[in-house]
Amino acid sequence: MMKPTFHWRRTLLLKLMCAWLVLILPMSFLSLYSNAHEQTVIRNTVIDQQRTNAAFYLDTLEMEVKRFQTITYAFSQDTDFIRMATLKQWNSNYSRVSTILSIRDKLAMVKQMGSYIENLYVMFPRLRYTINGQNANDQFDEALVDALLLPEELNSVIVSYNGELYVRSAQPVSAMPAAYPNILIAIQLNSDQVCSGLLNASGEGQAALLGKEWSIASKYALQEAELEELRRIIDGQSPATAYQSQDDLYVWYTSDLLGATLMLILPQRAVLQGLWDAERVLYLLIGVQGVCMVLAVFMLYASVHKPIRRITQAFEAIERGDQNVRLSTDHRDEFQYLYAGFNHMMDQQKALTMQMVDEKLLAQQSQLKQLQMQINPHFFYNSFFAVRAMIEMGDTDTAEHMLECLGQYFRFITRSGRETVPLAQEVMHARSYCSVQQIRFENIEVSFAELPRELGEVVVPRLILQPIIENAYVHGQENMDRNCRLDISFDQTQTEIHIVVENDGMDDIAQCVNIIRDMLEHGTQETTAILNIHRRLQLYYGPKAGIRVGSGEIGLKVTLVLMRRSGA
Repeated sequence: MMKPTFHWRRTLLLKLMCAWLVLILPMSFLSLYSNAHEQTVIRNTVIDQQRTNAAFYLDTLEMEVKRFQTITYAFSQDTDFIRMATLKQWNSNYSRVSTILSIRDKLAMVKQMGSYIENLYVMFPRLRYTINGQNANDQFDEALVDALLLPEELNSVIVSYNGELYVRSAQPVSAMPAAYPNILIAIQLNSDQVCSGLLNASGEGQAALLGKEWSIASKYALQEAELEELRRIIDGQSPATAYQSQDDLYVWYTSDLLGATLMLILPQRAVLQGLWDAERVLYLLIGVQGVCMVLAVFMLYASVHKPIRRITQAFEAIERGDQNVRLSTDHRDEFQYLYAGFNHMMDQQKALTMQMVDEKLLAQQSQLKQLQMQINPHFFYNSFFAVRAMIEMGDTDTAEHMLECLGQYFRFITRSGRETVPLAQEVMHARSYCSVQQIRFENIEVSFAELPRELGEVVVPRLILQPIIENAYVHGQENMDRNCRLDISFDQTQTEIHIVVENDGMDDIAQCVNIIRDMLEHGTQETTAILNIHRRLQLYYGPKAGIRVGSGEIGLKVTLVLMRRSGA
């Protein structure tokens, strides 16, 4: 039987590990993918929400600015404002003070109407005079006027001056570039209120309102490098309105009216902390599953793979011929049942093997007895008739020699007890038989080669050579009128011993070879001596031993093949 090749890749342990991985890995990857998908969904939801917050805040601020512009335009058409801007001479100082107080009251009233208003300024550049709605300090600030009228600021509603933000009025400017307008109204924004609004819009993050030359943040002042980085992000991601860095989410919304962009900066930690915690827990669970898998593998190795490996090793021992292998375990599980069944099977097999050995021995003994009983009656009485004739003729010496050879022959055949003999004794018995036959058939020349000394003590089954020689006499040479030859020789290899019997008494050697080979291969209804010896040799030595037939140098060649045993 071909022995199956064992490889660790085909073990049950590896198959169980693969089954575990097939079960766990898809679930783990699915959980990780679900977590990553949830992070993306939440991140996009937060971005949309922050974009909505930014848009709402800027829309609110735009509405306030538009309302301021409407009010400032109405002021520019007010009688008191026009009188103050165009009247060069007053009738009395009372009229002038009354007009100023009226303007200041109107400014104070407007200031109460908007939470984003810090102060209102009405500037009369040609008069170099300023009225504000907060106090009586009406000192004219020419630098503020110049800042509000800078060409690059004319397209922007919000202007930065001395760290403060001003909403410039929509009053038309004089057609002459160097001339000042009659009235210039500016609203100073309340930075605290703007920051409060930004803080409400940003939530846990940071909000920054960015103009071209100014900025305001909700929580802390931004450094110049930070402002440059934010402007770089806005310019680099256009037309997109969101950007994700490793730590933060950036969402912005731009107002063309204000000429400003509201940037909301939200730490991803604040948004995704829950999912990050869940992800860490998921990785922890995967790690725990991995540890559990390793522990399960060791448990399976101890409880399943190792017992199965013991069973396979036991079968390997059986293949090597060890019939005494047995399995035992202290665990009361399925393997205890399997081991008990295996041990019972081995006990039965050993009993059957012993029974078969006994049957083989009995068969050998029976075949030997049968062969002993197959004494050719013609050889028996012809030999005695020949002895009688020699005595009558007075050839007592030859008769005495023949009787001695017959005595040795019959003593070897009829001796019971051991089924095997040394090869030297088997050859001696064959010589005794040939000595008797040579006295009867003087035309048959018998030649025995010298038996190698190292083969003389080799133990062989009894009666394997003489019956082959007898077949040569009976079936080939007794009825020949011509001289015949019978050669017996010996040969050996490292694993085999050959006893070769050749005779020239067969006319059709090829036909005789075919008949004998067919008989040895398929058997016959009547067990002949040559078939008996062939089977006995195979029973004793194994299937490679037996009888081989073919053509030799002088005629039919019959070879007895014996297998060497340890020590032989």
